Amino acid sequence: MNQQDKRFEKGEETYRRVIQAALEIISEQGVSGITASKLSERSKISKSSVFHHFSSTQEIPAAVLKTIMEMMIRPFELPGSNVTLEQFLIDLGDALFNMAEEQRYVYKAFFSFYHESMFNEVLRGMIKTYLYASKSDLKKLLIQALDEWKTTPHDEEEKNIRELEAEQMSLLLISTLDGIGLHLLMGESVLSYKNAWQMQVKSLRRYFL
Repeated sequence: MNQQDKRFEKGEETYRRVIQAALEIISEQGVSGITASKLSERSKISKSSVFHHFSSTQEIPAAVLKTIMEMMIRPFELPGSNVTLEQFLIDLGDALFNMAEEQRYVYKAFFSFYHESMFNEVLRGMIKTYLYASKSDLKKLLIQALDEWKTTPHDEEEKNIRELEAEQMSLLLISTLDGIGLHLLMGESVLSYKNAWQMQVKSLRRYFL
C-alpha cells in the first residue's frame, strides 16, 4: 500500500468514527446534541480532523441520516419458496420484536430525525426518500408472497389489483411497524405489542382469503 492509499484509508476511518460518534450522540440527546466538542471527545479525534471532513457541524446530521437509511433500508428477505403471506408478516414483526441491543440506538437516532424533520426541510426530504424506498422494497416482497400464497394473476387487470393490494399493505405495515418501534423504545411491553401484531396479521390473512 502506497502513502496515498494509507492517507485515504486513514481518512475513511476518521470519517466513520465521526459518523459513529454522531449517531451515538443523536440516539442519546437528539439531533440538537451534536457539537464539535462532543464529537471530538466521543470519537477520540481532534476538532480539526472533524472539520477536515465537514465544513460545519450543521452538515453532520444529514450524513448520519444517510448512514442510518443505508442500515435500515436493507431489503427484507423471504425465507424461501412457497412462503405464506402469514409467515412472512410474522417474520417481519419478529425482526422488530427481537431487536438486538446494539440496534436500539440506531432506531432511537432514526426517530429523533423523524421528529426533527418536521422543522427541517432538508431532513424531511431525506426521510421521505427513505420511506419511499422502504415501501417500494416491501411492496415487491409482498407481491412475491401474495403470488406464493394465492394464484399468480392471469391478466393485466388482476396484476394491477395485486400491485395495488401490495402497495396499500406496504403503507399500512411501514407506518404500523414504525409506531410499534417507537413505543417499544419508550419501554412498552414487547409481549403486548407482539400480540397486537399477531391480531394485525390475522386480520390481513382474513382479508386476502
